Amino acid sequence: MSIRRSRATLLIVGFFCAAGWALPAAARPVHHVVLFKFKADASAREIHDIVQGVGQLPSKIPGITGYQWGRNNSPEGLDKGFTHAFVLSFESAEALAAYAPHPAHQEFAESALPRIESVFVYDFLVDEAPEPAEPGRTHHLVFFKYKDSASAEAVGKVRDEFLGLEKKIPGLL
Repeated sequence: MSIRRSRATLLIVGFFCAAGWALPAAARPVHHVVLFKFKADASAREIHDIVQGVGQLPSKIPGITGYQWGRNNSPEGLDKGFTHAFVLSFESAEALAAYAPHPAHQEFAESALPRIESVFVYDFLVDEAPEPAEPGRTHHLVFFKYKDSASAEAVGKVRDEFLGLEKKIPGLL
């Protein structure tokens, strides 16, 4: 299993904050995005049990304020084999920090990791408490890994282009 850690920027189309935050980092909620790429020989039952296991974590670990999950359905073919995404919302960075070593998370990870080929994790602070997503809403997550040589100006231009998409694409929230 490989865990990917990189200098990346997450853009959630229609929900990218340009600059400045209303709350100090310690008081802001955090979204914890986890993507799984299952091993080829993982059975449908094993995958189902793992998905159920992630879904039980909010009732076992304090500080989790929201949970969503879904299977990849993007037609773009850029998923790199990741089939399942989970978004756990935490009340604070401290709550997220307490999550990884929590016995319920450790027990889940120990049982699930033998069936998982790769995991991608990305955490980001939000400027206000997250609201539950409406059922059926599609979240389109886009991850960029900028070259080390990318200038702040170039990164800002990409950010500005994404911020302008809501005015150009009907149905984008």
